[in-house]
Amino acid sequence: MEQRGTNARREAEEKAAADAVRTDAEAARTVALARAEAESARVLGEARAAAQRSWLDAHTSADPATLHALAATRLAENVPRIESLTLSPDVLTGLLARLGHGERTGAGPGGEPS
Repeated sequence: MEQRGTNARREAEEKAAADAVRTDAEAARTVALARAEAESARVLGEARAAAQRSWLDAHTSADPATLHALAATRLAENVPRIESLTLSPDVLTGLLARLGHGERTGAGPGGEPS
């Protein structure tokens, strides 16, 4: 009877020791995963910041007409499809005047009315 008690106690101690080892290993794994995720987030953030810096540097040196074209392209990519568009003559005249670098329609050379 005494042998059974000793065996049971030894088994319980071994199980407790194994559980402790398993718990420590799981805790170490969790910490390692958290550190890896944090490092990954840091590296990704740095890469995004570098890309944003490069994007801004490239656009800082671009002329306004190029930037307007890029903005129009982005706008076209993100607006819903337009099936039809009606432009009145006065809107079209103003638009053409702006596209002609501010020259007004009906103006002759030197900006004087023709």
